[in-house]
Amino acid sequence: FEFTCTGYLRKISSNGSGLLLTKWSTMPLQYNKTYSVRIRVSFDNGNSYCPFGSSCNITTAAAPPANGGGGREAIAADDSGSEMNVWPNPSRGEGMHLVIQGFEEETTNVHVSVLDLFGKQVHAQDIMVEGDLLNTMIPTDRMEAGVYVVTVSVPGRAWTKRLVVQ
Repeated sequence: FEFTCTGYLRKISSNGSGLLLTKWSTMPLQYNKTYSVRIRVSFDNGNSYCPFGSSCNITTAAAPPANGGGGREAIAADDSGSEMNVWPNPSRGEGMHLVIQGFEEETTNVHVSVLDLFGKQVHAQDIMVEGDLLNTMIPTDRMEAGVYVVTVSVPGRAWTKRLVVQ
């Protein structure tokens, strides 16, 4: 998804076909503004993308709700604007795609760790990322069926997702 208006550009990804427009903690949409929105899709889990489709406009509410949202506001947990995506989930032994975009350094060393629910490490790997995108495949063919915790860490930051292997 790509949101644009005068002086504003925000790209954000989603594992599904929709995107919930919540209050993002970084570069949030502003009240009483019209944004042009374009979408492009990937049919190979983010390895390549189709061209952007035609744009449409959305206009945000004129002002925040009077009750402040009634406690239903969702704030993105990641203040850097980056999000970790893992798929397929559940995995059937064909491997797990792992994507994080938004690294700030030109070269970043990331540590990937996969733990079972007993805390036993079943996979560990250090990956050198050139640019702002980590896009890699982690093997799952030797993992037994179960639930795992995938953690990607860099100094001062970590992302965590649950992975089910069938």
